[in-house]
Amino acid sequence: MKFAASLAALSLIAAAPALAQDGEVYQQGDYFIDNRSTNCGEAQTVVADRAEFIIQERNAGIEIIIDRGRFDPLPHGVKLFIYYQFCTNMFFLDEAMADNYATGVGLREGWMTTEVVDLVCDPTVAPVEMWPDKPDAARCTIIAELVRNSLR
Repeated sequence: MKFAASLAALSLIAAAPALAQDGEVYQQGDYFIDNRSTNCGEAQTVVADRAEFIIQERNAGIEIIIDRGRFDPLPHGVKLFIYYQFCTNMFFLDEAMADNYATGVGLREGWMTTEVVDLVCDPTVAPVEMWPDKPDAARCTIIAELVRNSLR
């Protein structure tokens, strides 16, 4: 009985995020956005109390840093778009490709809608000063067209 209790305790410890000096560190597949599992290859996700931007990279693609205070209040679809767009851009350094990938993930998973596109592109929702990779008007037009065409 003691052995079973010890195993149960160990499994709870393994499931909890490791604490870093500047936030909680989640391994691949262990970070959830509003109960939805995320994946960014081998990159760890660090959820910090304070970061320069809503989302940023550290250690050359090894870690994604998320500013909890600015990220958590965002609408669900916006958070997912930012996460997947940033993840793709971090590895390929191509904002258009990153937009397309995030849009595709959202369409496949069912969270990308025309409302989400409007929110992602709204200058008052996650402004460019907090999200440097925010799509500009031209990129937003392409994202909106992709979503409209797929929802027909």
